[in-house]
Amino acid sequence: MSLVFLAPAEAFWMHMKVSFVSSFIFSLPVIFYQIWKFVSPGLLSNEKKYLIPFLVSSTALFLAGALFCFVIILPFAMTFLLGYKTGTLTPMISVGSYIDFCLKFILAFGAIFELPLVIVFLAKFGIVSPGSLAKHRKYAMLFSFIAAAILTPTPDAFNQLLMAIPIIILYEIGILLSIIIYRKKKNA
Repeated sequence: MSLVFLAPAEAFWMHMKVSFVSSFIFSLPVIFYQIWKFVSPGLLSNEKKYLIPFLVSSTALFLAGALFCFVIILPFAMTFLLGYKTGTLTPMISVGSYIDFCLKFILAFGAIFELPLVIVFLAKFGIVSPGSLAKHRKYAMLFSFIAAAILTPTPDAFNQLLMAIPIIILYEIGILLSIIIYRKKKNA
């Protein structure tokens, strides 16, 4: 696939945009540390021991989501979307459109992969239980499709499905992790 640019500064701004997003991704440990520093004054001393696991897991989950998107979802989505060409239609994608499409997907998947961490956090502090998570599974599935419709940069149902299925799987992983946490709490 050959990319074109349609405005004089479009190629330059795409380099800037990619640089900005990559610097954001590389600064995630610092960002998550600052979030932790904001939340930690309200926690007890035994709850503060979760700083390092929080930093490592949140960064790892975001990077896993970005990598999953880059390696699996984007090639699949691009093949599908560019497959609509016919004898009279030839795709001529601008570098701005392509980079925007890719970056939105990568950031959205990075954020979505934080879902198990959020569920673990909520379960650890007793805000949700595995039973309530399982009981509200149908609402979580509905929410996953709504979130996928909002987060995908295209209006088609195919890309929405590509995002909703991982959200549902991550929700189920979160339920399993909350069961482990709930059992540890009961035993302690």
